[in-house]
Amino acid sequence: MEALDFPLLRLSLEAAVPLKVEEMRNWDPDTRAKVARSIADAIAEKGDILMYRSKVKGETAQVFNQTVTALAALAFASGGVHFAGMHFSADPHERGRLGLPCLKCERGE
Repeated sequence: MEALDFPLLRLSLEAAVPLKVEEMRNWDPDTRAKVARSIADAIAEKGDILMYRSKVKGETAQVFNQTVTALAALAFASGGVHFAGMHFSADPHERGRLGLPCLKCERGE
């Protein structure tokens, strides 16, 4: 997936995913994997709602939160996760303790 052309969504994900990474840091790895898998179908089915708001009250927020949770869980995988031109990693050596987006990936290095 290419970089997001939705600056507010990008900014929101860059803020929310690292916070969720920290929340999940002490979770059992199997639990993180199960959570990510359980959300995958919902994101695949309703991912467009992230970019084009739903008319159903609360649905956009629900899909956003599910996406944040899945990305945070996947950030614990070896090498982290790439999504829409962003990179998230739970590895504290990748860019700070919070798993912030990788600067090298953002510059295309």
